[in-house]
Amino acid sequence: CDNKFSRWAELTKHRLTHTEVNIYKCMKCEYKGVSKRDLNKHLTSHSDNELSCNMCEYKCRKRKSLRMHSLTHSGEKPFACTTCEFRCKDNSKLKRHMLIHTGEKPFPCHLCEFRCRESTKLKKHMYTHTGENPFACNTCEFRCKERSKLKRHMQTHTSERSQQTATAVTAQQAPAAVMPFVPPVMNAVTQTMPQVTVPHSVFAHFDFNIKPDVKPKKMPVMTQTNEAEKPKPFACTVAPCEFRCSDNSKLQRHLLIHTGEKPFACNFCEFRCKDNNKLKRHLLTHT
Repeated sequence: CDNKFSRWAELTKHRLTHTEVNIYKCMKCEYKGVSKRDLNKHLTSHSDNELSCNMCEYKCRKRKSLRMHSLTHSGEKPFACTTCEFRCKDNSKLKRHMLIHTGEKPFPCHLCEFRCRESTKLKKHMYTHTGENPFACNTCEFRCKERSKLKRHMQTHTSERSQQTATAVTAQQAPAAVMPFVPPVMNAVTQTMPQVTVPHSVFAHFDFNIKPDVKPKKMPVMTQTNEAEKPKPFACTVAPCEFRCSDNSKLQRHLLIHTGEKPFACNFCEFRCKDNNKLKRHLLTHT
């Protein structure tokens, strides 16, 4: 048949389905299994009896799936690594983690010498041979081979929308009389020099085309602007949040609170986070 497998054991097991020796057949469909256990596992897909979580609306047909789900409520991580302090909720995750310590890479590419620890990484690698870009942006024509790259690309659209929100805050909404003076290169609100009357004793040593009537004899000492006094033109667009900040990068980090996105991923385990500094601290646990 046309089936392909990444492991020899899986191929060997599948070949038995083409023989009539000790084959377990489903009475409701054309499924064939090589063991009674496989058949019973398959039969759950035909069952109408759903198992429900008593703490949320989660439903499933497999008792094992329900047990795994219940760990999300208890926070329990019963599967522990014997080499380091890594713990997880799923035995399959623990097996993948153990490959870090053994150095084993059980997933080989049949077109080159590439090998990896996870089937998902092998699948992404295969795109380099096929030239396929399966992840597409729904806003523009951008396509890529990895979901993480698509997420980073989508942030450029979020940044553009945030910039539009920032420029919408005009001088009518925030009168110039009460706005702190901002040099043109830092003014993200109006993009131009605001028409503000500034005393000649302040900022006179900067070339802002402000011509004082009398040149001061002594250059005034500039004090660092308090964070609370800085203009905050970048506003969160998610109602009813009123978060504002002076830096677009801070706004992007804040928006992750609403989207739940965790763009920074560990290459050694499934840890993900919203902050690059947190990822760096996490990586120390693998050293």
